[in-house]
Amino acid sequence: MNLNERNIFLLDGAGALLSVFLMAVVLPAIQHLIGMPSHIFYLLALWAFGSLVYDFCCFRFADRRDPRWLRGIMAANGLYCVLTAVLLVVHFAELTPWGVAYFVAEMPVILGLVMFERKIWLGFYTPG
Repeated sequence: MNLNERNIFLLDGAGALLSVFLMAVVLPAIQHLIGMPSHIFYLLALWAFGSLVYDFCCFRFADRRDPRWLRGIMAANGLYCVLTAVLLVVHFAELTPWGVAYFVAEMPVILGLVMFERKIWLGFYTPG
């Protein structure tokens, strides 16, 4: 499968689905090992669910000749990282080393995806 402007939403959606599962099911169950308040996990799961719905809608309905649809998920992913960083700072005293490690490790993965999405988006504007 080529990762291109059409199926990048499948990749992003798979990540969003994994995030929903982790934030809504796994991490609240081991909250004592992470330290982040459980209601924060549910907030992040809601954000990931919104991204999942957007990914599905874009994969199914977006005009692939128009790159505007890709900016939405790049913005959502970038803002998710900003929100995660803010929550990391606000709740730092409550977090365990495992919690810090999880949230710090999550951000470069998502930002890497944003950079890949940006490369696809820029491909609309360069010959080739």
